[in-house]
Parts: sequence; structure tokens; C-alpha cells
Amino acid sequence: MRDSNVPKFLEHDLPLFMGIIVDLFPSVQIPNINYGNLQKAIEDQLEVKNYQKPKKFLIKIIQLMETIMVRHGVMVVGLTGTGKTTVIDTLAKAMEQLFKEGSKDYYHKVVKQ
Repeated sequence: MRDSNVPKFLEHDLPLFMGIIVDLFPSVQIPNINYGNLQKAIEDQLEVKNYQKPKKFLIKIIQLMETIMVRHGVMVVGLTGTGKTTVIDTLAKAMEQLFKEGSKDYYHKVVKQ
């Protein structure tokens, strides 16, 4: 539920959404996720293009991957110059890099606390 909805919300809406999740599922512990190989490949591809790597931008790229994993169709929308094409291209190149490296664990691992 989190993976498919969080990417659609604006940053100031996230605390409200997470509050609703906690209210609906009070005993459920939300695990931390380690994106490991995927995050490293994304950072590598941003370095190849000589782009900065702000945490919020990395999160948006990972959110696109999460959305693709749970949806049949995806649209990336936003104002001109906000990085939509860069997000898509960077994720594609990172996935290509992982495929060429033979990585089978390209997505993520749930980290138990």
C-alpha cells in the first residue's frame, strides 16, 4: 500500500498518509528497505552524467521503480524542467547496468529491525 501510494503524494501530504496507515494498522511495524544494488547503480548512472545526487532525487527514482513493480501502467507527470526524463532515463540505465552485471537482486531487501 505504501509503495504504490507514497510516490503520488506531495511531500507535505506524507505525514497525513503515514498517520492514516498507523491508525489502520497499529500493530504493524513498517520495515526499513535497503535498495542496495539498485541504489548503487542509480548513483553510478548519475555520476556518469555528472549530475548531482540529492537524496530527494534518488528517492524519486526508487519510487518510480516501486510504482512500476505494482502497477500495469505508469505516467510520470510534472512541470517542465523538473527532471521527469532524467528520472526515467536514469532508472533505465541503472537497470541495464544491473542486468549487464548479472545481478539477480536488483530491487531491494527488507531490513528487519
